[in-house]
Amino acid sequence: WIGKYKGAYKIDPSTWNAKKILIHIDLEGLPKHRCVDKLNKIYHIKLQSHSQEDLVILLKPTKKQIINLSNDDQVLYLEPFENAKLSFHMSSASQIVQSGDASGGRPYRDSGLMGDDEIISITDSGIDGGNAYFYDSSNTYPKTNLDPNNPTSFPGNTITSIHRKIKGVVSWNGETDANDAYEGHGTHLAGIAAGKLSPSTTHWSNFDGIAPNAKIAMMTTQLNPNGHNNSNQGIKDIETVTLKWAHDIAGARIHLHAWGEEATGYGSYSRGFDKFLYEHNTSTVFVSAGNLGEKFGKGSIAQPGTAKNVITVGASLNGNLNIAYEDKYWTHTSPMSKYDIDTNPLYGMWNVSVAAFSSRGPTSDGRTKPDILVPGQFVIGARSNGDDTNNNKGFTYMDANNNCPNDCSGHGVCGDDSICRCHEGYCGNDCGVI
Repeated sequence: WIGKYKGAYKIDPSTWNAKKILIHIDLEGLPKHRCVDKLNKIYHIKLQSHSQEDLVILLKPTKKQIINLSNDDQVLYLEPFENAKLSFHMSSASQIVQSGDASGGRPYRDSGLMGDDEIISITDSGIDGGNAYFYDSSNTYPKTNLDPNNPTSFPGNTITSIHRKIKGVVSWNGETDANDAYEGHGTHLAGIAAGKLSPSTTHWSNFDGIAPNAKIAMMTTQLNPNGHNNSNQGIKDIETVTLKWAHDIAGARIHLHAWGEEATGYGSYSRGFDKFLYEHNTSTVFVSAGNLGEKFGKGSIAQPGTAKNVITVGASLNGNLNIAYEDKYWTHTSPMSKYDIDTNPLYGMWNVSVAAFSSRGPTSDGRTKPDILVPGQFVIGARSNGDDTNNNKGFTYMDANNNCPNDCSGHGVCGDDSICRCHEGYCGNDCGVI
């Protein structure tokens, strides 16, 4: 390309209707405040700072402001600014992942690949360290609240080497409670990834994680009741806070991120992951494809699943193997009964069917995503009881649709919009009215 880069090429198509936009700027070796002051003065705007060095925020932009900024040589790219939302999408039933069949066994585990000496970092809602799949009766693990004004200044002793499962939990962006909420997503994901019952028992150990000998480093952030990040700053700093602590301090090289935007396209979320992985090529990051399949269908991969260097994980349906334990071990009210699942032919097609909620490819620039599919519905794993001081043996299933009131009282199906679709004869917001 010869000549000036056109301003129109710098504008994400969704920017025109955004109430808040994120502006990527070229600092040209100057202090950030001087660059911001210059843009404010030239275009008569008031930019808000962002904790990431080369980003600023503009509220309620006009079409003229977007055009003017895009034509400025100091502006590299403009995109909508979206608050993050937890993407309740998770890993897999171990036999399907390891053998491709719900009853095919665990060949990798049988060969001795159990996650020994591995550390898995997870960014999610926290972890119930009192759950028996993580509990250590002899040792504790550090819980650290990062300074919100200086989140990349990690204090000493944020990790331990003696706890059997948990390296440490770091809370940031306003979060002050390292423990997970009742039936929190973080505990469930951690259990699927690396949970290991202690002491082991014949039946309960069936729900150990994929890599039961690995350890967990958890990063938890402040979210409001709808799952949204409360701050304009924190969760976007993926490579400077979340991955920096996990990689540099905790020593993790495998990273699971269960949150994402409700927006498609390639923006700062995805770029943050790609930047980190470009600079740390011994790390592998797994992210959710998103839960926009029912809403948008084709082309619905959500950030950061659109990143080029991550492994983007979509959800398939699950086999019936784990569901068979329902009658004897179930500790959670299912929105569908075992009979409904076993007699519905759709659930017998788990190996060829994508879960309805799971985001579909391709990306907006034509790349093939997701990279892999794993079971994302009716996956059984550790269950938080909201109290990490209480040794408990709870487990449950989750899928993407686990935010409905009272789990629809067992008389409906929870939609991706967290609204109950009640079975015939029931009504109410939780399907509890006959």
